[in-house]
Amino acid sequence: MAGAIDLSDESLFREVDEDVRQEQYKKLWDRFGNYVMAAAFLVVAGVAGVKGYQFWQVKQSQAAGDSYLAAIKQAADGKREDASAALTGISHSGFRQLAEFERAGLLAGTGKQLKRLRRSKHLRRTLRLIERCAMRRRSAPVIC
Repeated sequence: MAGAIDLSDESLFREVDEDVRQEQYKKLWDRFGNYVMAAAFLVVAGVAGVKGYQFWQVKQSQAAGDSYLAAIKQAADGKREDASAALTGISHSGFRQLAEFERAGLLAGTGKQLKRLRRSKHLRRTLRLIERCAMRRRSAPVIC
């Protein structure tokens, strides 16, 4: 059989092809392997950084919530001045306006509300936004 390929020749060709392919892959890995590893490291470090920041935000929110609840308990126990001081110390953006409103309520009961409410820029800004929203609702059905 002059034209037919023997099975041993076919397996030899297959083995040579595999060796050539492995050498090409090895050359590619030698050339770009460091870049692939660096990219993988950066992806893992980026995900770890994002998850760490999210964890930190949750812890900050929990701490602000705990201090807000402690101030509310102080106010319920009749310790208005201590509660007002504790509410002033809350700086978390999610609880800051709640604390300002709660402080305004506490100060309304003590008669000192006019001086302190005028100094409260967060409360003034919030009240202006509420007024604008109310004006918009009167003129058109807009959700603020």
